[in-house]
Amino acid sequence: MTRHVDLASLSINPTGFAEAVADIVSGIKRGEIALIPDESAYIVICDAFNAASVRRMHQLRGADEGVAAAVLIGKSATLSGITQSLGDDQRELAEKFWPGPLTLLVQPNSALHWDLGDGGSLGEFAVRVPEAEFLRLIVSQVGPIACASAAMPGSSPSHSLSSTPEAIRREVGIEIDGGELVSGPASTVVRRSVIGRSSPLEISRLGAISQESLKEVIPDIELASQ
Repeated sequence: MTRHVDLASLSINPTGFAEAVADIVSGIKRGEIALIPDESAYIVICDAFNAASVRRMHQLRGADEGVAAAVLIGKSATLSGITQSLGDDQRELAEKFWPGPLTLLVQPNSALHWDLGDGGSLGEFAVRVPEAEFLRLIVSQVGPIACASAAMPGSSPSHSLSSTPEAIRREVGIEIDGGELVSGPASTVVRRSVIGRSSPLEISRLGAISQESLKEVIPDIELASQ
């Protein structure tokens, strides 16, 4: 049975807050999937190193095989342990815009033993540090977390628990109610123009962070050619 946590009630109950965090963290480490509010939509999360949990997370959403989950980390310093060929330019962007709506597409460390849903076939994965404080607290205690929208593929994001598909809600181990969330722009996505090469960074999706803001850090960054 899905356990329910109300963030509003936790904010005035320090003891309950600590107990809820410990329960969520231990549940994810045991292989549970959690339904939790991000900055502007609800997402499902699980331990990125638990292949069975990642596979189950994709299945309950009805995602196609071969689709990789995104990864959340608690701080930019974690990048060095889960990536390879990380450039100073990527580190500078992470330091400037994290926590926040910047997604970096980076090469996975070849020593990692994880499967984000693509069978390890992709040469890059999406990673960011979430701005939502409670989510970041959970991520910081669990370690790298796999995440996906709490909506079926092709559907609009879920902005409340009530708008989240019942097929998802009844299958997660715990759901965290953050109330109605205000829709916002997607994250801006930045990647290397050529994976695995010392090539310029490019913007593959413009979102909450403008090109002008990125240029303040990386002056020559441009939009990817379509």
